Amino acid sequence: MCGVRRLSVHPVPKFLAQCRLKVGLDLARHSRGDLLLAMAVQIGHVDEFGVSILTRVPEGRWRVGRVSTGWGEAVLGLCGEALAYLAFLGSGKGVTHEIAHFKRLWPEAAAAQPLTVQAVATACRDRRCLVRGTDFQIQVWTALCGIPLGETLTYGALARRLGRPEAARAVGSAVGKNEIAWVIPCHRVLPQSGGPGGYRWGARLKIQLLASEAGQGPSAELKLRQKIVPVFDS
Repeated sequence: MCGVRRLSVHPVPKFLAQCRLKVGLDLARHSRGDLLLAMAVQIGHVDEFGVSILTRVPEGRWRVGRVSTGWGEAVLGLCGEALAYLAFLGSGKGVTHEIAHFKRLWPEAAAAQPLTVQAVATACRDRRCLVRGTDFQIQVWTALCGIPLGETLTYGALARRLGRPEAARAVGSAVGKNEIAWVIPCHRVLPQSGGPGGYRWGARLKIQLLASEAGQGPSAELKLRQKIVPVFDS
């Protein structure tokens, strides 16, 4: 498990309250669509006790493919039972682009096989994240896992927690290079000036993610579970 202490955080900003109703409707619509799949994979909430950060490539097959989630479709990459990539498709970049990016990030995955329901279920249940980056980037990504569900942190505050108060810009750059969306919760970091700030997969999605988590804690784990399931093209 990632060995970071619980961070001091501030509540989710007020601007998120306005979109909660819409988020609820969006999640309900996606849930109905998931009935087309033979099996649903349940994912619990992610907090500092729920994610393991791996830096050594584990044994197992590389797999990659398109998945359906509670917030739209995404591309998911696996190495054995570890999550190695999760990128939402709503930012305008298509499946082909994201799979190519995944294989550039992980050349070992050049011959990756298609996803299976069981492989996705196991990886999402265990929430072990395989990352590749500099020591500083890995420190930042590990610290992201310490931001509790339903709460947020500023880039400056995250830098201070890392003992690098002068490095808020570098922290922001590292946050933006996270390759495993939502599970490593880079969406929980906001600018000091207010508003949602930037997000690799779109500011609108960032607001939706935060709104769906707002005010929630471990007791709401079952309620907040989302489905991530393979999409098999006919």
